[in-house]
Amino acid sequence: MTTPIQPDPPKFVPGSRGLSDTWQRYFATPYVSDTLARLVGKDNPPVQVSSMRRPPGADPRLQGGTTNLGTIQMFENPNDGVFTHELAHVLDMRSQVSGDGLEVTDSVRTIFNTKRPPAFIYESATGNLPAEYVAETFRTAMEIVRSSQPHEPQLQQAEKKFPGTQVWYNWIQKRLNSNTTASK
Repeated sequence: MTTPIQPDPPKFVPGSRGLSDTWQRYFATPYVSDTLARLVGKDNPPVQVSSMRRPPGADPRLQGGTTNLGTIQMFENPNDGVFTHELAHVLDMRSQVSGDGLEVTDSVRTIFNTKRPPAFIYESATGNLPAEYVAETFRTAMEIVRSSQPHEPQLQQAEKKFPGTQVWYNWIQKRLNSNTTASK
C-alpha cells in the first residue's frame, strides 16, 4: 500500500494509514488522476490520503477530514463531492503557504466574513466556517466545471446562493487550461 497512485509523478499518495483497494481504484479514475491531479499542480508535493474507519467517538455524519498537515482522511467509500471538498481544504492550506491561489481563498473568505450567505448551512466539528465555505464553494464550482449543461446559468444560480463560486470556477478553468496547454 505504499506504492504511488497515478499519474507519474503522483499527485495523490497513500498516507500513513494506507488506502483500501476501493480507494486505490478511485484514484485511477480520470476525474482524480487527470482533473484533480492538475489542480494540485505540477510543482506541488503530492497529497497524502488515507482511508480508514471513523475515529472512535467521531460524529457519525463525518465522511472525511483534513489534518493540519494537509493529509486527507476518508471514512466512507469514494464519493466525488466529499473528496473534492477535502481536497479544497488542502488547496486552501497550501495557498496560505505558497500564495498560489491565495487571492481566490482570501476573496472567498472575505465574501463569507462580510456577509455570511443565508443558504450556507454547514455544521463542522472544526467550527472553522470560513474554511468550510471555501471548500464548499470549490466543490460547487467543480460540479459546474464537470457538468455537461451550459455553465453560465449554473454559475449565476450558484453565485446567488454561494457568492465566490465564480472566483473558484475561474481559477479551476485557468489551472486546467494552463496545464493542458503546458503539457502539449
